[in-house]
Amino acid sequence: MNSRLLMLFFIFNLLNFNLFSQDEQRCPHVSHSHNSVRNQTLYQKFLDFRRSKMNARVSEKEYIIPIIVHVMHLGEPIGEGTNISAEQIQSQIDVLNEDFNRRNLDQENTLTEFEAIAGQLAIRFELADLDMTGNRLPEKGIQRLRVYKGQWSVQTLTDSLLPATTWDNTRYYNIWTVKNIQGFLGFAQFPDSSGLVGLDETYNTPASDGMIVDYDHFGSYLKFPAPQLSNAQPFHLGRTVTHEMGHALGLIHTWGDVNDCNGSDFCADTPEIPSSSKGCELDRRGCNSLAMVQNYMDYSYDDCMNIFTQCQVERMKWILENSPRRKELTQAASIVLSSEEEKEIGAMINIFPNPTDNQLYIQAKGIRIQEYELLNLLGQKVLSNQGFSERIQLPKLLEGIYILKLKTNQGILYRKISIQH
Repeated sequence: MNSRLLMLFFIFNLLNFNLFSQDEQRCPHVSHSHNSVRNQTLYQKFLDFRRSKMNARVSEKEYIIPIIVHVMHLGEPIGEGTNISAEQIQSQIDVLNEDFNRRNLDQENTLTEFEAIAGQLAIRFELADLDMTGNRLPEKGIQRLRVYKGQWSVQTLTDSLLPATTWDNTRYYNIWTVKNIQGFLGFAQFPDSSGLVGLDETYNTPASDGMIVDYDHFGSYLKFPAPQLSNAQPFHLGRTVTHEMGHALGLIHTWGDVNDCNGSDFCADTPEIPSSSKGCELDRRGCNSLAMVQNYMDYSYDDCMNIFTQCQVERMKWILENSPRRKELTQAASIVLSSEEEKEIGAMINIFPNPTDNQLYIQAKGIRIQEYELLNLLGQKVLSNQGFSERIQLPKLLEGIYILKLKTNQGILYRKISIQH
C-alpha cells in the first residue's frame, strides 16, 4: 500500500451463506501521535477553536458537501447486482444527512447517560447535479463505469482505479462502490495537513482521496430494501459509510486504536474503552465508566450506532475549515442545483392527465426527453421506451401511485403518476 496513505478499514470475514463472524474486527489499528509536545500545543489551539464556536452568537453556517458516486459494475442492468440503483444510492445519502445532523430516528435509543453530550453537525451531503464540464449529469451524483474485476486489492484500488477515475476532489467528495474489496467492507482516506491533534501530518495524494465501499453495504435496507442489502446484516443500514465519513472528516476510533486504555480519540466526552466493541453491548464497562458502544466510531453493529458527541462534531468542523480539499469542498456547492433551479427545469415538462386510466401526454419545452420508464412503488419496471413519444399508451395497471422516470438532456426527472379506473 502507498505509505503516504493513512486509511482505516472495515474488516469483514464471511462465513457460509454470507453470515458475519461474531468476533470480527471492522478495521485494523492505526498508529496515532498521542504524547508529543507539538500535539499538546495543537490541542490547545483546537480547544480555543471549540470555545470560539461555543461562544458564537450567530447561527452556524451549513456545510454543503457535493458527492459523486462512481458505480463500478460488472455489466448488469441498473438496479441489479453491482450496478446499484439511484434509489439505493439516495438511501445512503439520506442516512448520512440524518446521522450527522442527528435527525436519525434511532436517536431515541441513545442511552440516557449520553443524551446531553450528543452533537449535531450542520452539514448537508448532496449528490452533485453537474459534471466537471458543467453539464447536467444523466443521473444525479452518479457515474457508472463497467469494470471486469470481481475482487479488488487495496493496492489496485489506490494505485490504479482511483487515480484513473477520480473527479476534482476540491469540488466533489468521491465515493466508489465496488465488488469484494479483499478483507474489508470499505475504507476512507484521512484528511491531511489539518494541524488537528491526533492526525499525522501526512501528505496524501489527491488522486487517492475519497471512500471505497463494497456495493452491498452502501445504503439502508430500511429505506430501500434492495436485494443487494438483504444479506448484508448486521451492516445493512448505511452506517459503514457514516463511520468512514467520520474518518474522512478527522475522527479517530473511540479507543484510539491502542488497547488496554492507552489510546485516545482526543475527545474527552467519549468514555475511554480498552478495545473496540462488538455487537451491541449496551452494558459494557469502559476503563472508568460505561462505554459508549452506540458511537458511530466504534465497531458496533449498524442498528446499535446512533451518536456523535459534541467534541467529535467540533473536530469535524475544524477539518472542514482547515484541511486541504475538505475546506474547498464546502465552497463547491455551485455544482448542486438549488431547489429553485430544480423547479425551473421541472417546469419545462407538462404531463397530463394525472390521474389517468390508460394514457399520458408529455409536453416538453426547452428540454429533450431521451427515454422513459414507469416504475411501481417497489421500484419494478412496468413500462419503458428508449425513444420518446408525446403520447404514452399505458398497459393495464392496478390502481395506485407509480413513478414516471424521464431521462432528459438536463438529467433525470421523476413524476408521480396516479392510476385510477
